[in-house]
Amino acid sequence: QGTDIWRRYVVREAVSELAALLPPGSGPFARTLDIGCGTGVAFDLLRQLGATSILGIDIDAAAVEHARRTARLSGGDIEVQRADAARLPLADAGFDLVFCHQLLHHANDPGAVLRECRRIIRPGGWLLVAESCHAFLAWWPVRLLFRHPPRPQQSAEDYLALVRSAGFAVDAAGFQTPRPWWSRRDLGLRRRWRIAEAAGEATQVRIAARPA
Repeated sequence: QGTDIWRRYVVREAVSELAALLPPGSGPFARTLDIGCGTGVAFDLLRQLGATSILGIDIDAAAVEHARRTARLSGGDIEVQRADAARLPLADAGFDLVFCHQLLHHANDPGAVLRECRRIIRPGGWLLVAESCHAFLAWWPVRLLFRHPPRPQQSAEDYLALVRSAGFAVDAAGFQTPRPWWSRRDLGLRRRWRIAEAAGEATQVRIAARPA
């Protein structure tokens, strides 16, 4: 998570794509939660999105310490805490925006994480989800290089159903299934060489949701 490739091609693109799903005039967001913040790569990007005060949460102690250093270098109102995303030590309805990037496929119970997000989002607030889908996570290099829970992973439609079942509303404008080059099994070479290709199963999903 500390590489420029991760920031530039994964996190930055995800934030940009999620921002495009928000209605015009959304934000600024007085209180933002970066749930599963990792090393804090998204902090500056979230501020560009309109986040004025950010709380980063992660369960990994080393990531939390790194994120605190990132927060100090970034300046501004950024706090980082260690916590379980499925049991947040946070009051109800305290956040205008929750950013959930590449967390759910690591969670043992993604539904519980989403229900916690629903609990802590204020009425009229936003949940932004960026996730990898089964079609990407089942690719052998990904299975070799990364550890994920020993359970079936979700498709884009599965994630949409999970978000809705946790108490969120998602309309057609808030659901997108990009296929960035790094998630394709040819690493985008067909697209670069302008070779026709089948659409294939979604490798990524972007969701902008509001409390129902």
